[in-house]
Formats: sequence, C-alpha cells, structure tokens
Amino acid sequence: MQPDFYETVRDGDIIVAEEHFGCGSGRENTAEVIRTVGIVSVVAESFARIFYRNAIAIGLPVVTCCGVSEHVSEDDVIDIDLADGVVRNATTGEAFEFESLQAEIRSILDVGGWNGYLDGGRTSLRDE
Repeated sequence: MQPDFYETVRDGDIIVAEEHFGCGSGRENTAEVIRTVGIVSVVAESFARIFYRNAIAIGLPVVTCCGVSEHVSEDDVIDIDLADGVVRNATTGEAFEFESLQAEIRSILDVGGWNGYLDGGRTSLRDE
C-alpha cells in the first residue's frame, strides 16, 4: 500500500502488485481510474477475475506473473512484452516469464478495449 500514490503516480507508470489485485472492484471504473491517472499496465501475482476482465475491456493491459513482486522495487523501470510473455526489470536486468496474452486479447488491447475492437479498430467510442 502506498498512501501518497496519488501524489507520485506519473504517466507511463506500471503497477507491480502481489496477489488478488483488484479484489472487491466489481465495476469497470476501477480499471478506468487506474488508466486515467496514467498507469499503462498492471503486473501482479494474481488478479480478481472481474477486475482482469474489466481491465481488458477498457484497454488496460494486465499481466499475471508469479514471483514478480518480490523482485521489483518502487523506482525500478519495467518493460513488458505482451506477445513474448516477458516482464523485464531494466533496472536490475532480471526477466520474468508469464503466459503470453492470447492474440485475441492483444488485438482488443491494441485498439484500446472492447469499444474500439467492436468498432473495427477505427476509434474508441469513448473518444467520440
């Protein structure tokens, strides 16, 4: 838990968390707020199922990567390769494998979520 999160979060940040991230958040606006403040992805040991689904639906990449939280510190730089299934800690040089996201999920993320996907990738309905 980081009490001053709202003061320190910056565009392009990645959240790295332990187990059950998003537990108790049954609505899309939880994932939407995370994306709106500039978070570009969440990497966690595990996710609440509904949060995971809602994050994909609004275009927020979420990655389940066992053991990652023990190897990442607050100011580390993290890179995520969704296709190859690798989280890299650029600060320490460590790399962690995860089950790569299915092509269908990546295509939803590529167009910003379900709205963009259903719109043929032309634009997100949220942006109109």
